[in-house]
Amino acid sequence: MMKRSTYNVIIISCCALMMIFSFFISRKKNTLKEAKKLPFYNTQLENVADGIYEQTTNTSFMHLTLDVTVKDHKLTKIDIVKNEGSAGKKVEEITEKMIAENKVIVDLINGEEVASLVFLSCVDNAISQGVIDNGQVDSSN
Repeated sequence: MMKRSTYNVIIISCCALMMIFSFFISRKKNTLKEAKKLPFYNTQLENVADGIYEQTTNTSFMHLTLDVTVKDHKLTKIDIVKNEGSAGKKVEEITEKMIAENKVIVDLINGEEVASLVFLSCVDNAISQGVIDNGQVDSSN
């Protein structure tokens, strides 16, 4: 009798672990799918007028609002207005990389690639608001 109840406990524990594992795998896949759908315009800084551009990017796992300052076609400042959600705080340093390298597409933070993509998309979308088209800022973005 004792062996049968021990066996049942082991089976139930294994099933519970498999369900938990499946949940986390499914969640990770959904997060990755959502990150892949984030808009990127690959905006070139030489085409962006001076200014401060605000952008909000919301996903199911992260809510981010940035103020991006461009001066003389350079990223000079990226203020994090709001950063809520999983891993968001861990990747804030990516903004320093963007400023130092003066480009939006930089190496992602190791282990936090998905959250890094949210930052890249948010900055790219922010500066796309200041794209100069024939000497005029294109306000359609």
